[in-house]
Amino acid sequence: PISDAMKHRLESLKEQVSIGIVGGSDYCKIKEQLGGDDSEHFVLVTLNLQYLTTKGWFVVEFDHHPAVIDLVSFFCKFYEYVFAENGVVGYRNCNLISSENISKCIGDDNLQKVINFALKYMSGLQLPRKRGTFIEFRSSMLNICPIGRSCSYDERLEFVELDKAQNIRLTFLDALRKEFPDIGLQFAIGGQISIDVFPLGWDKTYCLRHISSNEFDKIHFFGDKTQPGGNDHEIFSSERTIGHTVTCPDDTIAQLNHLFPNEK
Repeated sequence: PISDAMKHRLESLKEQVSIGIVGGSDYCKIKEQLGGDDSEHFVLVTLNLQYLTTKGWFVVEFDHHPAVIDLVSFFCKFYEYVFAENGVVGYRNCNLISSENISKCIGDDNLQKVINFALKYMSGLQLPRKRGTFIEFRSSMLNICPIGRSCSYDERLEFVELDKAQNIRLTFLDALRKEFPDIGLQFAIGGQISIDVFPLGWDKTYCLRHISSNEFDKIHFFGDKTQPGGNDHEIFSSERTIGHTVTCPDDTIAQLNHLFPNEK
């Protein structure tokens, strides 16, 4: 869950900036994971977890445990904007402001081709263990998970270490790009255990469409998957953001403290 230190830092940060979230998961999953105003500052949070905060925006990373809190009141208290599924599904002050659908964008025939290829590819992977929910259909994307999204936390960490050593997802990513070079889809490493598949342009920069260019002076983005191929890369390198790479929640807090010293 979000640590007390992070919650306290967000509480003090709220006095200086507006706060928002952007993540690849759907709205309900983001609330489970995390458990404005006319100010010139805005904080965007990118899930995976991560947060955005700034004189503009900024992203912070969180632990990957579910948070048990009063989610609705917590979200409305801290986050003016919540951008689920990379911002394709967007909320402001808990009200829906945008919603799109991947199947309408590229068609079910193309979606089936990707799903069939991914299932066949994963059937050939020999891992220490596999669980369930290997492909999750979301409004704006497919989330493909070699180990299965129903794995336990310890099993997730085991896969993370294996993936670091053997580049399981990167190899899978290359195979997907080679198989589907021209159907208008983008493939990116998502979170710790999965690959995100979405229409071109529906990466996390999509959320910027919901923020007018003159609403905030600056947008600082902090994320962990900022390298090329990571699902934070496009927004991290966008001309509209000042990108920062974070490695853990403590690193995020340290960078926040540097950018936004607590006012005494």
